[in-house]
Amino acid sequence: MSKEPLGQPHYLPLSTVYSYDPVPGQLRGQEGEKYILGAQGQLWSEYMKGPTQVEYFAFPRLCALAEVVWSRQDGRNFDNFMVRLKEHIQRLQQLKVNFRPLDS
Repeated sequence: MSKEPLGQPHYLPLSTVYSYDPVPGQLRGQEGEKYILGAQGQLWSEYMKGPTQVEYFAFPRLCALAEVVWSRQDGRNFDNFMVRLKEHIQRLQQLKVNFRPLDS
């Protein structure tokens, strides 16, 4: 039995979030690329019992999505992100955010 709360039928690894490219392939390198202004991370909360469970599903994936939106895909490096994420994790702990622990 999974330790994950109900409502998340498929596990979404942090590396998958980090590898997301918000610019569709047919717009890459073209004039249309300038019209992509950002991205959003959906969080369906109908099975989440409160704010702490929402935090669990959102973090640290939200940290990865933020970097995806604010950096070019060709300049991203997941290993480097994981080093920077340690500082984000410390912030989340200080703020008492109920984040999903990183896989060992």
